[in-house]
Amino acid sequence: MPIGSRERAVKRFTTASVLALAVASIAPAQAQDATGLLFRASADKSLTADYAAGDPVPNFRSGVDITPDGAIGGAACWADDGYVAWKAPGNIRADRGTLAFFWRARTPVGEAPFVIFRTGFADHSSWD
Repeated sequence: MPIGSRERAVKRFTTASVLALAVASIAPAQAQDATGLLFRASADKSLTADYAAGDPVPNFRSGVDITPDGAIGGAACWADDGYVAWKAPGNIRADRGTLAFFWRARTPVGEAPFVIFRTGFADHSSWD
């Protein structure tokens, strides 16, 4: 059964969210600030992280815009084929961490499963 544009949009949005958030929890302990924060990208004005123990600038980005109607301030809004990712070193820890984000589907969610968060390595392996 073909996937509709709504399901594609949700799938792509969640895949991009996963990539973005994956980067947020792997980093060496010495790179943390006093609170333990490694990465924060509010998307209020841009996709450059507000705080990053590693590189704050996205290294991959396509089809993602900033919109002012987020849950708190601005928000990232993904096109059906959009994605965004940040480099992991310093920004995410593989052994532990907490991810937090607001998520709102811009179109009704159907029955098709989709990825909310994904992190990966240079060898293209990933954890879902």
